[in-house]
Amino acid sequence: MRMLEIVTDITDGKGTMADIHLLEELARAVKDSTMCGLGQTSPNPVLSTLRYFRDEYEAHVKYKKCPAVVCKKIVSSPCHPYLSHRSGSMCLYSLDRQG
Repeated sequence: MRMLEIVTDITDGKGTMADIHLLEELARAVKDSTMCGLGQTSPNPVLSTLRYFRDEYEAHVKYKKCPAVVCKKIVSSPCHPYLSHRSGSMCLYSLDRQG
């Protein structure tokens, strides 16, 4: 449950670099200490995303930005599908121009 709280804080733009470190520690502790097969595999999505997409976690924390533009609480693009009626191509053009 604590890992979910930490991920939620990060995706809401409230996370810290210490949260990323704690999330990784908790996931490893659960994986290494549980005797149940489900418990041993349950932290795998967290560990995999930290391994392959750590830069996205860090962007959420450092810049309060979601590189994938899916975290509704920190999306600031006027082209986000939930915030705009622009066509997809115009939105991509605008996002590219914003950097």
